[in-house]
Amino acid sequence: MSVKSNRINEDSVCCFRSISSKGIRVCWEILAKCNLSCHHCMVYSPIRKGPSLSRMLQIVEEMTRINVHKVLISGGEPFLFPFLEELCFALYEKGILVDINTNATQFTIEKLEGLKKMGVTELTISLDGSSKEIYEKCRPNANWFQVIENISNAVKLGFDVDIVFVPTKLNQHQLEETANLSCNLNCKSLTVAGLVRFEKAHQNWHSLALDKMELQNLYSRIKKLRSEISIPLRSNRIATSLPPTPCGAGESVLGIDAAGYVHPCPLYILQPSLQNDVIYRPLEEIVYSSEFQSLLPQVNSMNNCSSCPHNSTCKGGCFGVKQMLGLSFKNPDPICEISF
Repeated sequence: MSVKSNRINEDSVCCFRSISSKGIRVCWEILAKCNLSCHHCMVYSPIRKGPSLSRMLQIVEEMTRINVHKVLISGGEPFLFPFLEELCFALYEKGILVDINTNATQFTIEKLEGLKKMGVTELTISLDGSSKEIYEKCRPNANWFQVIENISNAVKLGFDVDIVFVPTKLNQHQLEETANLSCNLNCKSLTVAGLVRFEKAHQNWHSLALDKMELQNLYSRIKKLRSEISIPLRSNRIATSLPPTPCGAGESVLGIDAAGYVHPCPLYILQPSLQNDVIYRPLEEIVYSSEFQSLLPQVNSMNNCSSCPHNSTCKGGCFGVKQMLGLSFKNPDPICEISF
């Protein structure tokens, strides 16, 4: 099963959203270890070792009790996880869709064939440049030629591949070439994902982040590209537009980090405590607890948002971004132009 082939051209201010109204999408960081050292990485180092494989398999069972429909497996680099096939097969057996978010540097034909047998059909692959020079500048320790070969092999084996391009000052000029390369590789879609100001990306923000004028220009190029390429082109946190659906943090989207703590979304990070510790508490007990529910986005009642006709839809925007920027949750989303 796959949903990538059903994608359309769309823009969203949300980096993580549910795939449908059918259930919850979980973004699960199964490990923090990675073989690369990308300048724009948003993954933070865990404070402890994560859950054991046996506990992870129990968590999969618990996912069925909170109506999880899809799991996006990420890291770190998931292909470094020694029990990736076992975890994917457990999800597949429960009827849960699986998408693996990877840098595609650790593929082998054998690994891909093994995952195919475990029911995996979707891969989300980071490709931040159409040339060796730019790609390897964004992703030190990577081999561009090997990654392109690995993407090609994945497509030939029948995986539906979404390419993710994170535009920065280093690579924004290669958007069009990367889009054409994605088409030539027969990928299913391309996502242009806005830089998230977290961890390494925060440290390198001033050397990487596009300014408002550059983002506006980039969005104009995205709209033009859509009429020129043969695959859907999606964007998140590029256009200053409102999301078409309410913020789903904690309701249609959940995050589980590499240390085993549950968050309303991968960007809206709670303080580690027993209250959100999935190593020691069942997933459904965490998610349905009054403590967790009280932290979920509510309709924003502050002056800047209270009179906005879209308030009941966006609820004041992305809680995760506000948290990263040190803003009050009652502030409007920084990307929203309506409130200013």
